[in-house]
Amino acid sequence: MKINLKDNLELINQIEDEFPVDKLKIEGVKIWPLIRLSFTQQAKRNSNIQKEKGKLGDLVLKLKIVLAEFWQSIVDRKNSPRGLVKSDVVYLLATDKRIEKVEDAYFAKFADSFINYVDEIGASRQIIEYSYDRKPKHPKYSKSTYISHKIQPVYIWIKIRSKLKAHKLQIENWDHFESYMSTHELKDVLKSRSYYANRFIAVQAFRKVFNKILSKNQPKFMVFMGLHSMINFGLVQACRDKGVKSVEMQHGQQGSYHNMYTHWHKIPEEGYEMMPSHFWMWGTPNANNINSWAQHSKNHQALIGGNTWMSFVKNVKQRQFKKNERDGIKTILISCQLLDDLYESPIKEAILNGPDDLRWFIRLHPSTLRKRQEVEEYFSECGHKGIEFDHANSAYIYDLLSEVDLNITFWSTVAYEASAMGIPSIIIHPNGKEGMSKYIEQGIFQYAANAEEILQIIDKGNFAPEVEPFIETDSEIIKTKINYLIESD
Repeated sequence: MKINLKDNLELINQIEDEFPVDKLKIEGVKIWPLIRLSFTQQAKRNSNIQKEKGKLGDLVLKLKIVLAEFWQSIVDRKNSPRGLVKSDVVYLLATDKRIEKVEDAYFAKFADSFINYVDEIGASRQIIEYSYDRKPKHPKYSKSTYISHKIQPVYIWIKIRSKLKAHKLQIENWDHFESYMSTHELKDVLKSRSYYANRFIAVQAFRKVFNKILSKNQPKFMVFMGLHSMINFGLVQACRDKGVKSVEMQHGQQGSYHNMYTHWHKIPEEGYEMMPSHFWMWGTPNANNINSWAQHSKNHQALIGGNTWMSFVKNVKQRQFKKNERDGIKTILISCQLLDDLYESPIKEAILNGPDDLRWFIRLHPSTLRKRQEVEEYFSECGHKGIEFDHANSAYIYDLLSEVDLNITFWSTVAYEASAMGIPSIIIHPNGKEGMSKYIEQGIFQYAANAEEILQIIDKGNFAPEVEPFIETDSEIIKTKINYLIESD
C-alpha cells in the first residue's frame, strides 16, 4: 500500500475518533502505540533495510556481536567499564549511532554531545551501549558500558516465548476492532492479532531487562532515541515501573504529519505505558506539535532542550560557520535519503540540464553508504565534472554546510540544520512538501516538483531568512533542561 504520511495520518485519526483505541489492551497494557506504529510503517517505503539473513544467520550474527563486545570490553577496558553504576543520567545508545569521528574517535552525535553538557553541570552519568546489526566501534569518544549480553539473548527468548504464548494472549476489544476495521481504508495494513501479541511479548521481555538495569543505575532520568523499536518501548515501560523519567531525544525532522509524534487524537489521562514521559525537542515548533496532544495527559510532555550536537560543534569545538562570499549559487549539497526516491527524483535531470559551472555534493544517508558505488555509477552517466562524492560523504555535515550555497533534500532534517547556518533549501518530495509546509509558505524553503523548477530556483534564489529559530543551540538552555530533569519530581 503506497500512501503519503499526511493521508495515512488522517486515516489513523479517523480510527482514533471513531473507535476507543485506548481500550485495546493486553494484560492491562494499552497497545495502541504498537498498532499505530505498524500503520505508520506502511506509509514508508524503506529500501534501506537489509534483507533478513535467515534464522541461522541471524543467530550467528547475534553471537558474533556479543563476542565482539566482550572482546572490546577487554582490549578497551578503560573506555568500556563492565559494571552498571548509580548515575543521575543514563543514556541508552545503539552502536550504529557512532558514525562521525571527533579527535580520531567514533562519536555518537547526540549521545556524546548530550553527555558533554551533563559533565559540565557536574552530574553523574553512564552510557549503556548495545549493538543490533553492527560490531562495536573502536576507539569510542566517551566511555560506555556494553549491554548486548543482556539484550541479544532476549531475541532468542522472544522467539521461544512467542511460539508458546502468543496464541494464548488475548487483546481486549480485538474482535470489535477487527469488525470496525473491516470497512476502513486501512483494513489491508492491519496485522493479525498474533502479530501484535508477538510484539507485546518482545516489549515485555525488554521491560524485564531494563527493570534490572534501572535497579542498579537508579537514574533520575534515562535518555534514548526513537519511537519505533520494541527495545525502547520496553525501556519506557520499565522507567514507568521504577518512577524514572523516560526522555526521547529528537534526532531528526518531525514534521507536521509525523505519525508517531503528531496528531494523537486519543490520549488517556494517565497516558500510554509505552510512550515516554518527556520529549527532548530542538525548538518551539516541534515542541508545540507534541504538547498540542500531550497536554491532555498527565504523563507526557515536550520540553525545548535544543540540538546538543549542533551546540557542541558550534560552542565546544569553537567552529565558526560562515558561508563563503560568492555571487549566486555555485555549490549545491544533495542530502539523500531513500535510494528509490533518489532514483525517481529529478536531480539527475537537473544536473544534466544545469550550468556546467555548478558543483554538486551528493551525500548519501548513512544507511545507504554500502551502495555508494551503485549511486556513483547512476550519476556517472551525467558526465558532469562537478559531481563530488568523496568529500561529501566524509566531511562532518556542519562543516559541509559551511562550504555550500544551497541544500536540496526530500524531507531530511538537514534542511532545518542548514537554515540554522544560513543555507537555504529546496524540498523535492511530497512528504517534505507536507511536513515542511510552514517553512515553504514563509519562503524559507522552496518546493520544486521537477528539474525545470529546481534550476529556476537555483538561478533566482529569493529565499526568505529564518526569523524564529527552528533549532535552539544555546548551551545554557541545554544545561538548564538537564538540571530540570534531574531535580524535578
